Amino acid sequence: MPTMGKGDIETLIETLKTIWIFGYGSLLWNPDIQYLSKKKGYIRGYGIVWGIAYEVEGLENIKKALGNLNFREKQLGGYELVVTDFYSKPDNGQDLQSYHKVVMYMATPENSLYNEQHDLQAMAKQIVRANGFKGSNIEYVINLADYVRKHIPEDKDAHLFELENCVKVELSRGIPPQQEALSDVEVSENMVVSLIAV
Repeated sequence: MPTMGKGDIETLIETLKTIWIFGYGSLLWNPDIQYLSKKKGYIRGYGIVWGIAYEVEGLENIKKALGNLNFREKQLGGYELVVTDFYSKPDNGQDLQSYHKVVMYMATPENSLYNEQHDLQAMAKQIVRANGFKGSNIEYVINLADYVRKHIPEDKDAHLFELENCVKVELSRGIPPQQEALSDVEVSENMVVSLIAV
């Protein structure tokens, strides 16, 4: 997946009238961008990752969307803005599929919250004790799992649903009285793909 530098982003903004932004995580239920249309589908690269691609039209909307996403995803550092291919899945039950180039942010091992070991219990403990400026990480995981179940049933993401169960087990034990504030911690499927595509 090619990485985009600052100059590439500026060129993209100035030359394109429409861009597609791929969203995963909180961008599924709270995209917080002005979009013309959206499509359900997936990207490849680290396995298949299902999400929503948002079509953003017009210079002002594109600048605002990229500005919001840059702030939202880059506060902690350790994210790259990349371009990849998105394959849409029609909602009408037909097999016709469309294809778009999308931009997205992807967490890298340089991210201070990158979890290389994928230990679900350890992740669940971190999640119930952490808040971001947008809210509780507990809500993040539960909202993500609920959205995927209801709106992207094609995504049989065992890892996400097992993580959700581990978080619920941790909650049943009682949350520590003071949650840890971690800038904008939004723990995604496995911190390898905290995605938003532009």
